[in-house]
Amino acid sequence: HPAELRALRRLALHWMRRLAEFRPHLGGAAWRGTATRLSSLYLDLYCDDPKAMEISLINLGIAYDSSSLPGGHRGEPVNLLSFADDCVELGERITLHLSVRDLDDLRGALKPDAQGRTWRGDASALLPQLLDGDGRVKATATPVARLTLVLQRQAFDASNPAQPQPLRTMKDTAGGDILE
Repeated sequence: HPAELRALRRLALHWMRRLAEFRPHLGGAAWRGTATRLSSLYLDLYCDDPKAMEISLINLGIAYDSSSLPGGHRGEPVNLLSFADDCVELGERITLHLSVRDLDDLRGALKPDAQGRTWRGDASALLPQLLDGDGRVKATATPVARLTLVLQRQAFDASNPAQPQPLRTMKDTAGGDILE
């Protein structure tokens, strides 16, 4: 269902913004467009110090489970940190799995598959999927979700001076100005 996918992508974007220092990339069904309300979110984080990621979650007051899985750089195991967060739009708790990878793994992370699709993307690649082609928040978003997306877009634009964006007024689905 498209509304469920958008809600999950918005939750992923929220966590990508909170964990921006660890270069998060969304993967799995939410990135590929097949997620439903029963899907978990998968974020790959790329950092020099895996312990810094755990310390960050502790500082945020997040209780998490820790495990490992194969597939890291040079065959080393990858730390997997898992926790659940509320998705207000779905009225459900959604499990997030954070794969803490070595910074060197980022180099090959965005290579496309045989069909030219990538397996993951960062916040700048995810954000346009949540907006209509003309920069408006998609019509199916709830009023709170629309305002949240507008604020996230403005914060993203402000935090990326290398990609300056012209100031523009975001429109809600009725065509009215939300924020400038």
